[in-house]
Amino acid sequence: PAPCNAAKFITDVTVPDGMRVKVGEKFTKIWRIQNIGACSWTPEYALVLTWGNAFGIEPPVWFDQIIKPGETYDIIMNMEAPYLPACWQGNWLLQDPEGLRFGVGSNFTISLHVMVSVFLPRFGGFLQDPCKSE
Repeated sequence: PAPCNAAKFITDVTVPDGMRVKVGEKFTKIWRIQNIGACSWTPEYALVLTWGNAFGIEPPVWFDQIIKPGETYDIIMNMEAPYLPACWQGNWLLQDPEGLRFGVGSNFTISLHVMVSVFLPRFGGFLQDPCKSE
């Protein structure tokens, strides 16, 4: 039987890993996930920052509807890039009404994340992309 709280990552609808954004640029991150658990996600469920940059978001971010088992849901977050050029990342987990956190993956422990390469446009960006390890 499926655990009560379980999610499956479907896709990054917007903002793929390492996307280039200007310092201070506003962008919308959308993760598509599926509720593969036995319990419905209610507006008492939230997305919480576990580590990294919140990109101007004030966590927690509460769900705005009920997502029943088997349904997909788009988590939409209006974010803002930091004002310092670098590779920035923020990791987020789902949280139930009792405060228990869960994510995606085989053990439902992997966080959703956003990673962007922030650059200063007047200097033409980076000689080397800071989000690409070489």
